[in-house]
Amino acid sequence: MLVGGAILYYFRRTRRYFCALLSQLRPLPGGFNSSLMKTLRFKTNINCGGCIKAVTPALNGEKAIHSWQVDTASPDKILTISGELSEAQVVALVEEAGFQAQVA
Repeated sequence: MLVGGAILYYFRRTRRYFCALLSQLRPLPGGFNSSLMKTLRFKTNINCGGCIKAVTPALNGEKAIHSWQVDTASPDKILTISGELSEAQVVALVEEAGFQAQVA
């Protein structure tokens, strides 16, 4: 039972240490930096599910994009992106994937 007791002692000591450490953490001044986050909209020629599948690796691979969606029911096939990229960077990503995009 000594082994079990030693494990329990170590667990409690480690837990106290991490709880004390976590209690010292404070949020960054100003909170989440939403000034970098933008929602951008683009007219595209992304028409169908196959097109979305083709552009997905390019958009999902960009860490500065937090979310995106394409409204294929819209006549302008609107791509909406939330992230920290400029309009030119998004257009370049979409064109690199083989599609067209212009700011809506």
